[in-house]
Amino acid sequence: MAVHQLIPSFGPGDASGQAALHLQLLLRRMGHAGDIYAVHNISPARFYPGTPLEHALVAGRAQVAAMAPFLDVSIGDSDYNCAELRVAGHRNVHTVQLFIEPERFAGAGADPEMLAGLKGPGPTLVSVSRVMPHKRFEDLLALHRELLRIRPQARLLLVGGYEAGSRYFKGLQREAKALGGVEFLGRLSHARLVAVYRSASVFVSMSEHEGFSVPIIEAMAAQVPVMAYAAAAVPETMGGAGIGFDQKRFAFLAELAVDLTEDRSLRQSVIDGQTRRLQHFSPAAAQVSLAKALQGVVAPPPRPRRTPKRPRVALVVQRYGEVTGGAESHAAQVAERLAPHWDITVLTTCAKNHLTWENAFPPGEERMGRVKVLRFPVTRTRNIHAFNALSRQVFDRSNERLREEQWVAEQGPLSPGIIDHLASTQDAYDGYLFFTYLYAPTVMGLPLVADRAMLVPTAHDEPPIRFGVYGDVFNRPRVLMCNTPPQAARALRGRAGAGARGRGAHGAAR
Repeated sequence: MAVHQLIPSFGPGDASGQAALHLQLLLRRMGHAGDIYAVHNISPARFYPGTPLEHALVAGRAQVAAMAPFLDVSIGDSDYNCAELRVAGHRNVHTVQLFIEPERFAGAGADPEMLAGLKGPGPTLVSVSRVMPHKRFEDLLALHRELLRIRPQARLLLVGGYEAGSRYFKGLQREAKALGGVEFLGRLSHARLVAVYRSASVFVSMSEHEGFSVPIIEAMAAQVPVMAYAAAAVPETMGGAGIGFDQKRFAFLAELAVDLTEDRSLRQSVIDGQTRRLQHFSPAAAQVSLAKALQGVVAPPPRPRRTPKRPRVALVVQRYGEVTGGAESHAAQVAERLAPHWDITVLTTCAKNHLTWENAFPPGEERMGRVKVLRFPVTRTRNIHAFNALSRQVFDRSNERLREEQWVAEQGPLSPGIIDHLASTQDAYDGYLFFTYLYAPTVMGLPLVADRAMLVPTAHDEPPIRFGVYGDVFNRPRVLMCNTPPQAARALRGRAGAGARGRGAHGAAR
């Protein structure tokens, strides 16, 4: 079944975009295909008085209310946001929490140059959010002023986009310059953001409206003690971890920040509590919530209805037939050897050239000896020069999931027909054999059928194997079949690098 998402803006650092990507990942694991298109911001307009956002949010809330009669299920990422949906007239409302991938915020993923540049005596306070009035940056500066009284070398690092010419930002700049020790860092790449988190003594939020607060759980994942004003959904997100406060007594909070920096026992106790809280924001926990929300609304994927005399196996590979390539040749040899014993259907693209993915073969069914081949068109050709430029930007560094998903999409080949076929015909096959780990049909297709999937990864010692986006590729199939012991070792490193659960068998295919 296809489950699509709608979202107005989609880009790096955008919380709605991150939520949509994460939901897409969970839906794949549940056997559902789907694309991302839009979502509505239902943040209360009262937090944006006198700004263009006030009118936009009023319109957005009206649209959310207008949709209510037509929806079977409504999902919020916190109980706080779900209450907003109910106020707007939604009935079947469920909370599906966002999840965090802690390995993306490990110290090894920090940009080393930025990490070195941020070294200092501290304490160093960090806050991450767009520079907006409701985020109360003036309160952060007030806290910094009190902290400077007891620790003159204190620093305040502010990460997030801002309108340089706005009256609000100019006022903050003047005050920050008078205080000293304040840096507006703007929006950062993921590796630089990790460096900031890893340089922090304490993460602080003074925001008065948060529907969830992604930076709080990012800070927890980066093992930074969190101090946050307990407004809106913040207490729900923290769940008793970190330190929440309901009064902005800046002198007291400054002393508390010093204690969290210098008292190692207190600091470790807070970090341990935050680590336990992160279990609630794991992919597995979020998937349980999503499955509950969709129960009775989205039908589970079909399963084989009978046990045939000859196993029905779909072999998924990016190219097949009159093409050159080691993995493709291997796939053809396996298909031909198994065809006398199994009902083999090859699911592949119409592409012949692996550099451009141009459609060269006609779409549809054909017979190649005993093997049935189903070809699906590629929807986008590849500009190899642009792709190589992107590779240079993302290889050998820590990335957010969106950048890695972008790289996989640019790697290609993008063939929605293959993904839709896998999602809609699961009762037609008893098993699936995927070649190779690297390409989009495997990344997007294997999670849909992971409980009956085998993977021949043909893994090389190459930068992409360390991408977290390949976690489901290496960790979810029932069996990994490797051609050589070194390849098996690389596949195991791929599992470890993805940071996901290990499962199934691995060894050499003969």
